[in-house]
Amino acid sequence: MLGVLNYYVNFGRAEILLLFFFGLISYLFLRFLTLLVQKIFWRAAQEPFSQQLLLKSAFSFCLLILLSLVVVGLAMKIIDTPASVAKIAAVDNFLMAADKEIFGVYVPFWFQSNANALKPLFDWLSAVLIATYLSLGTVLAAVFIFVLAVNSQKFYQMFLAFLLSIVLSLPFWYFFPSLSPLEGYIENVPGVLLPADISEAVFSYRPNDDLKIFFVHVKSVKANMADNFMAVTTMPSMHVAWATIALYFGALTWAALVYFLAPFYILTFIAAVYTMQHYAVDTFAGALIAVAAITVVKKFAKTEPPLIISELSAQVRRGLNFLASRLRAIRLRRD
Repeated sequence: MLGVLNYYVNFGRAEILLLFFFGLISYLFLRFLTLLVQKIFWRAAQEPFSQQLLLKSAFSFCLLILLSLVVVGLAMKIIDTPASVAKIAAVDNFLMAADKEIFGVYVPFWFQSNANALKPLFDWLSAVLIATYLSLGTVLAAVFIFVLAVNSQKFYQMFLAFLLSIVLSLPFWYFFPSLSPLEGYIENVPGVLLPADISEAVFSYRPNDDLKIFFVHVKSVKANMADNFMAVTTMPSMHVAWATIALYFGALTWAALVYFLAPFYILTFIAAVYTMQHYAVDTFAGALIAVAAITVVKKFAKTEPPLIISELSAQVRRGLNFLASRLRAIRLRRD
């Protein structure tokens, strides 16, 4: 299962996001242990009431973290358990057919089609689209840290929405396993006979140089996995789901962030399909998953966040303020 997690981290270049969650989990458990040791060696009569609340909140949030790890582990287990090739191929064909039925074209292939009048524009934006797709982990981590520093309640809700988006996606990954258009059709990993019209689209597909380099990156990451490994998390798109969550909570925390996050969101939406990692219907499904997760969290997590999160928020805020002051001092010395 760790191999599967490593695959997704390397594939999406999400090392910074993983480092953020590792730091968050490490801090919370160490803080909980510290509070527990203090409680053991303090006499109850001398123990501050606020310290008791902090210990309880640390314990409850550590349980939530453990639940999160169980959910992630379950997701990795589902991905690491190969579904039948016939089932995967059937789901892939269904999704591709849905694209054609809804949009009139096989959208993943359409971007590089000579019949696409916008092809020169997408070729011009190619490097930007690919960079956007690969930078989601970094942007998401930055938004998490910013929201944590500014508003502990919104951070708590964002964290829950992030976790819930994975939970809501698990049934799709289990019952509707699907490969990306790149693996399902261009590389034909299942090794099945493709429908005639899709086969023609595959034959006519001519990726530009930027996409060719990106496809090499995808292959190099998968080269370290077992031969029977199949990344069946195409439907729904977690890239779009998490970009939606980042946009919502980032803009809610500081409205000015929308000027960066909205264009990033639109580019992510396009890039998910442009890079042959998703079908068009996947992106809309990912957005719906995020909306559902946010709606549930906003309805049931209205109260103040655990005290341990508020404490961490204050510490992060002080740390960022100190860093900002040091940077200002350095700039003044240079001037």
